[in-house]
Amino acid sequence: MEDKLFFILFYLKTYPLQEVIAHLFDMSQSQANFWIHTLSKVLKDALHRQGYTPPRIPKDMLDRLEN
Repeated sequence: MEDKLFFILFYLKTYPLQEVIAHLFDMSQSQANFWIHTLSKVLKDALHRQGYTPPRIPKDMLDRLEN
């Protein structure tokens, strides 16, 4: 689990070419592509469930900033 979190956070922080991240994590480019897309969705959903994503409605954003 920690390896997957490190992988996606490393990717999002540095945005290397998929070929580069594949080499760094000892996988093929197609595997890197799969994990980037899969783990990005998982991370986004987890952050949303915990309330760490910004509201999409301007009024909700204003309410959050005021409180």
